[in-house]
Amino acid sequence: MADVSFYQATASTVEKVLPTLLEKIIGSGKRAVVVTSNEKRLKEIDDYLWTSPRFLPHGTAKDPNPNRQPVFITHKEENPSKAEILIVIDGIVPEFAKDFARVVDIYDGNNANDTAHAKQRMDKYADGNKVVHYKQNPKGGWEAAA
Repeated sequence: MADVSFYQATASTVEKVLPTLLEKIIGSGKRAVVVTSNEKRLKEIDDYLWTSPRFLPHGTAKDPNPNRQPVFITHKEENPSKAEILIVIDGIVPEFAKDFARVVDIYDGNNANDTAHAKQRMDKYADGNKVVHYKQNPKGGWEAAA
């Protein structure tokens, strides 16, 4: 059984939410895999994290020693760093999600289509997993969603 957390970003973008969550994961001594839908999106996230105001050590398969990265970004189902946490940002449900102790799904809560698809993913994950849903408040904090 995995813990699955959905984060509905409404006060900022998915990209701006990601560094805050990654900081908490790294600070707890854990590792994360961030899975994107394609290589273009992987590059966008990689570039964003390098230019983000917060420095977050991370890498991709193109970097040396991906197994040593606290945050590994990929568009494939791979986990070279033996991460415990999977972060999904593009509305996909990767098969290898079952291999993680925790799955975090971040989506654009201002987009009706993304929200509808997130509800479908919640239903899919609900079978045998503990699912929680958080909604971003106007100040950027998180509250349990109804």
